[in-house]
Amino acid sequence: SVKEHASLNQHIDAIKLDTAKKARNKESVQVIQKNKNHIVGVIKIIYTLIRQDIPLAKFSYFIQMFCELESPFIMEGSITYENEVSSREFAFAIFNIIKADIWKEISEAVSFGIMIDKSTDISMNKYLVIYVIYPNSSSNIKTHFLQLLALNQSDVATITAKLISLFQNYIFASDSASVIIGNKN
Repeated sequence: SVKEHASLNQHIDAIKLDTAKKARNKESVQVIQKNKNHIVGVIKIIYTLIRQDIPLAKFSYFIQMFCELESPFIMEGSITYENEVSSREFAFAIFNIIKADIWKEISEAVSFGIMIDKSTDISMNKYLVIYVIYPNSSSNIKTHFLQLLALNQSDVATITAKLISLFQNYIFASDSASVIIGNKN
């Protein structure tokens, strides 16, 4: 009876369908993994361009180079995520992650210092360049670019107000003094 069932066309067709389904699932997993690898490769290229201070306009040349080198992380012929707009969006996302990590480390630091400098670009726009220095949890001193703030005026009052506003948005520490917590003596 089992031999008869195994030789029936319905059973044979069911086995073929099941085998084909497993093959499609395996192919789908491979395609998804290739796409993941491609996106990770693209992000790594953008991160490297940023770290090496190479303009994002050169991004497509790096993609082309990796394709010519037959990198397993970059799929040839794929135009997804390989234009200048996408590279800026990825760079902005990377920047936001790094910025959040820096603010987290600053908030956990026992102390921190800031280094500021006024700068004027070629179109005469004024900016405040802000670096932060602090000991991390391993007691290593870290220095990071924190932010570039646009300035309408570059006087002491404006700069002080900008700095206070920036740090109030992220960090506030209190020694629980009654004036801070709202208790009256």
